Amino acid sequence: MDQDLQRALQNTYLYGNPMGQSPRKRAEWAKTAGVPVPVISQVKRPVDVLWIVECYPSYEPRNQEISRQLARILNALGIDFAILGHEERCMGDCEWLAGERGLFEMLIERNLEILGKYRFKQILITDPHAYRTLLNIYPKMGAKLVVKHYIQFLAERLATIKPLIKKPQNSVVTYHDSCCLGRKTGHYDEPRALLHAIPGVRLAEMAQNRESSLCCGGGASTIYLDRFIQGRVTDRLADRRIEQAAATKAEVLAVACPYEPSRFEDAVKMTGHEGRMEVRDIIELLAASMELA
Repeated sequence: MDQDLQRALQNTYLYGNPMGQSPRKRAEWAKTAGVPVPVISQVKRPVDVLWIVECYPSYEPRNQEISRQLARILNALGIDFAILGHEERCMGDCEWLAGERGLFEMLIERNLEILGKYRFKQILITDPHAYRTLLNIYPKMGAKLVVKHYIQFLAERLATIKPLIKKPQNSVVTYHDSCCLGRKTGHYDEPRALLHAIPGVRLAEMAQNRESSLCCGGGASTIYLDRFIQGRVTDRLADRRIEQAAATKAEVLAVACPYEPSRFEDAVKMTGHEGRMEVRDIIELLAASMELA
């Protein structure tokens, strides 16, 4: 097993996240959100929405800002939500796909124990990989959960959001269908509905879209194999995807997975498109139009 992947799995076992960060720092990002981000253990009452932020959106700086912007959107919509804070641990998608079934089952047992402590109507989750796992795998282990990815959650509230999205984002935008949000769980229309609702956005589809979308190359734990892969290939999937995005003449590549902003931003540089294309999560585009960014 590659050393980087082995280290990530060991970190998850020891710290509950593949980065090896302290669980006590999991909610540090929320301190600078500028809006309330309640922790459910401190709220001490049932909430409508339990937001599982997941590891990359909690610890990785590029994604921490996206988490802050989603917190502002939830507050602007008046959503009664809370997070787990230091009690949250990885949902186990990468561990499961890497074949570490013992670690995965340990994570499920621990996560279901924590979730069982609190009362909430539904789970909101940022990461499509964790969403797929909670939706399809956890029920086989006895979980009874209502789980929604933020794309689905916000699309269901589009009528409430539309009066708030006023500032035009005058850009040609192309959207990357991630594997777990697209092929694995079938959410193709919701991200496009959100993008179409933003004034000034002109959506241009890549040649491979929806069911035929090209993988970013970072899922199924391969995000931890980058150094191993780079030493053996000259053409990365992320680089190919950026070339497809550039062919649409898009100024913005919109994404909805926390593995993708930094991954595609690196590919933009590697393919020579820096300064001509930027990568933005749909959360960032919505927050900018709502003037919350």
